[in-house]
Amino acid sequence: MSGVVVTGAASGIGRACAQALVAEGRRVALWDIAPAVQDIAASLRMPGAVVDVCDDDGMPAAVTAAADALDGIDGLVHAAGRVLPEPVGAYTASPGMR
Repeated sequence: MSGVVVTGAASGIGRACAQALVAEGRRVALWDIAPAVQDIAASLRMPGAVVDVCDDDGMPAAVTAAADALDGIDGLVHAAGRVLPEPVGAYTASPGMR
């Protein structure tokens, strides 16, 4: 069985999902923009990485590293998020808009 990538895994819903998946016996790669994700991953004995899911250029390497660590990826929990006071739909991938 391959593993699951959990984004936003340093806190909140992402962390709770990672913990629940590990408790169920799944292999999990924990990703978060916060460096604390590495300590949380270590406490769960799972791979963790500081990953910015908005970094289009960095994502291929992060996916490859997770797939290698998990012997494949067969699931994703996307719990990464951001809170900005802007209208829904105003976000763009343009570097100046992040």
